[in-house]
Amino acid sequence: MTTPTTPTVTLTKIKYAAFASEETNCFEATVLIDGKPAGTVSNEGRGGCDNFHPRALQQQLNEIAAALPPIDTEYNLKNDAELLIGKLFENYLLEKELKKALKKRILFTKSGGKVYQTKVLSSSAAMSTTRPSSPLAPGTTPSATHSVSTQAACGNSANPATLSSIPKNKPPSGSRRQKRK
Repeated sequence: MTTPTTPTVTLTKIKYAAFASEETNCFEATVLIDGKPAGTVSNEGRGGCDNFHPRALQQQLNEIAAALPPIDTEYNLKNDAELLIGKLFENYLLEKELKKALKKRILFTKSGGKVYQTKVLSSSAAMSTTRPSSPLAPGTTPSATHSVSTQAACGNSANPATLSSIPKNKPPSGSRRQKRK
């Protein structure tokens, strides 16, 4: 006898407009359920709800989200389509930022879990450094498809470090950026 598994929800063909994001993220994406196109989701970035097309997609995602374990927050939120899509999109943005940081810097953690980064590596130093091949290795191009399982998206696996806590380094003195007169 087989046990029922939670379907995998994936966002693909993600278009993100940071400049248009005010209250919420302005985006559009195709939703795949178990690898099959189920519809599209979008948000205008003005604080409103996500738009699901076809409308039945929202109900289908609500059913999938309801089968997931509850979200561990102080607000006692129940999983629904909005939270599921929001978590998948948040993971997409985090992965994108991480890939960008790994192209020019080395990221590491110390005891306590805080993430640190090196200064920007010169292109010759970055190319001469040997690194293991992985989906997040520098030099790899982000794929057009971003897949995150619904279990990982809802916090049932180790949470990745947030890059917003990484201290930004100042450009070195003698930087090529000069003020225009």
